[in-house]
Amino acid sequence: MARPRAPRVLALLGGTFACTLAACSVLTGLDADYKLQTGGSVGEAGKDGQVEQDGPTGNDARADIDVPPDGGSDAAVDAFACDNVDSGPPNWCWDFETNTLGAPAWGWSNFESTLGSYEVKAGIGVNSTKALVAKLTAPVASSGQAYLTQTIPGGKFTSFRKHSLSFSYRIVKGTTLYTASLGAIGFGGNGNQYVGASIYGSPTTTGVVDLSDPPGGALGASDPVALDVWKRAKIDIDRAGDSGTYTTKVAIDGKDVQDSPPPFNAGASTAPTQVWVGAFFSAMGDGGVEVVIDNVMVTQEP
Repeated sequence: MARPRAPRVLALLGGTFACTLAACSVLTGLDADYKLQTGGSVGEAGKDGQVEQDGPTGNDARADIDVPPDGGSDAAVDAFACDNVDSGPPNWCWDFETNTLGAPAWGWSNFESTLGSYEVKAGIGVNSTKALVAKLTAPVASSGQAYLTQTIPGGKFTSFRKHSLSFSYRIVKGTTLYTASLGAIGFGGNGNQYVGASIYGSPTTTGVVDLSDPPGGALGASDPVALDVWKRAKIDIDRAGDSGTYTTKVAIDGKDVQDSPPPFNAGASTAPTQVWVGAFFSAMGDGGVEVVIDNVMVTQEP
């Protein structure tokens, strides 16, 4: 069952940002701060794909881990059920399992579909759970937009020293478009100031995922697109004190994919934090892209 997380006091230990997910499972590329609650182990005696659950079982212990027979790194792992994140830092969490409000916003703050479409469907998410699928189709006349956006509770963007957005994604269809964002965090209206993870198209390959443009581009340590493989993106916006510019970091499955990004300057903005997921802020062109998004989590540190 999913729900937006209410504002909460973040756990600080010795000045560092600490977290515990009380009933949370491991996932492919899960942020390093989050650990498996119980000591689950891969099945023995050649029982590939099975996991022994050493902790509690049932709906309150989500540890649905599918290990492929070859033991590959593309194991589809159900990150967590947001209702089971009973302690720790998430300011806002959404796993698409409960969509009581339905289309078009699916429980989020807002949405847009211009030269594209999106919907929440069962059976397409991590471990065949519910997830968001977004498609852009030949956004020739203008930038393509197919996204959900959420205003994060808890105050203005500049009240926080650190912001992190992480989400699981699966590229269903690559693109020849120059670029389209998959997820972003920032503030101010329609992406007034944001940092995101974007797919960049190629006429000869399935493309790459890299820092959004703006402020970056498909340079250096990009992550090659592997169709129908679950990966985890994490976007960090951080600064040393209560004022000044932020630094940015975008990583895919723990690997940095940006090269010398420009600083993120929030100035004296009083706008709240916003996140976007889907396929959006695209370049114009006759290509298309299709992506599935699941297990979205936002954390912030004052």
